[in-house]
Amino acid sequence: MSPDKLSNMCNFYYDKDTKQLLVYNTSGHAYLYQMPEGKRLSKKLYLRAMNLQPASIAHKGDYYWYSDTNFCLRRLDIKDGSTKQILKDKERRVVNVIQVEDKLYIFTDMRRGIEIEGYVKILCYHIDENGDLKYEFEWGERPYVLMGYVRRDFDGKTVMVGAKTNTKYVGDYYVAFEPENKRFVPIYPITDEAWELYGHTMLEENKIFAANPKYVKVIDIPSRKVLAKYEPEETIYSATFLTKNKGAIFTDRGVYEFTF
Repeated sequence: MSPDKLSNMCNFYYDKDTKQLLVYNTSGHAYLYQMPEGKRLSKKLYLRAMNLQPASIAHKGDYYWYSDTNFCLRRLDIKDGSTKQILKDKERRVVNVIQVEDKLYIFTDMRRGIEIEGYVKILCYHIDENGDLKYEFEWGERPYVLMGYVRRDFDGKTVMVGAKTNTKYVGDYYVAFEPENKRFVPIYPITDEAWELYGHTMLEENKIFAANPKYVKVIDIPSRKVLAKYEPEETIYSATFLTKNKGAIFTDRGVYEFTF
């Protein structure tokens, strides 16, 4: 690996097909490497967005797409390091970006002040051969008012989203996203503790990988039993799986590998 130094490195995005590794820190600065040799492919990049989660980053060719906190979607061009604002909406906030092959599903919600209003609206775009987005369709998902914390299953196909409602009769759930059917299937209720566990990742269809600033848990979905728990002394930014029984924890003092 190149000797580049990134302070507060908090996460990465790895494309299994191209074996490209995008490493970024809490200030939105990043480098792109070609693995496994660790060759740097571009100059220092600036994503112009913070708190990015790997599952909410899309990639094709020379372009990366990701949501920004300023009610917009951005595109990074790794050829020259430039970023471009693709979508901008003063009413709706871009929360998540989910890529399924050549389709991009953009999740938006509506916020006014500190209250959450409206419903989740999903926009679908096709990524063409030039890396441009072509609008296809959209739909609104009720009664959900927020869908955050996107995570994929280990197979990379199943997408899990934290879905929040504003009614106690429906409740808040982690739901599985089925883009071909335009529907969401509830799989795991969100408790008070689970809202704190903001780094959920699905594993092997029946386990949830959970990380908060203090600890990491592996939870069995059917029984809700904690199968493993790790408590490093450092502050945890996030955690992810590397294989079915190995993971990585990103902290303010470095990255740690562990097995379970």
